[in-house]
Amino acid sequence: MFAGAVLFFFGAIMPAVARAIPRITAMLDKDRVAAGETILLTISAVWAGEASEFVFLPPQPPQFRGLEMTGSAQRSVVYRTEGKLHQVREYLFTLKGEDKGLARIGAVRILYHRRGEE
Repeated sequence: MFAGAVLFFFGAIMPAVARAIPRITAMLDKDRVAAGETILLTISAVWAGEASEFVFLPPQPPQFRGLEMTGSAQRSVVYRTEGKLHQVREYLFTLKGEDKGLARIGAVRILYHRRGEE
């Protein structure tokens, strides 16, 4: 069974013994974009533990108004702090401003599950 996350909202049923779950965030690299210029939307999942602990399905691009998606990528980062291993899974969407006015980015849904709990 897949758990899910939508931008800025996360819902989960916690087992009796709490285990780490990914923290999902969304960020734009700037708050304004001119027509013809680009902006980067980054969706991140961060958790403490092994990379193999969770299985993620790549998200579908969100719906856009006033923006055009010109590229997408994903990357994984591993780092250690105070002896603890941390994982970052990022999904990046490059967007180009189409016209003057208000632009909108729809929700992104991230589906994942803990390995072995399919």
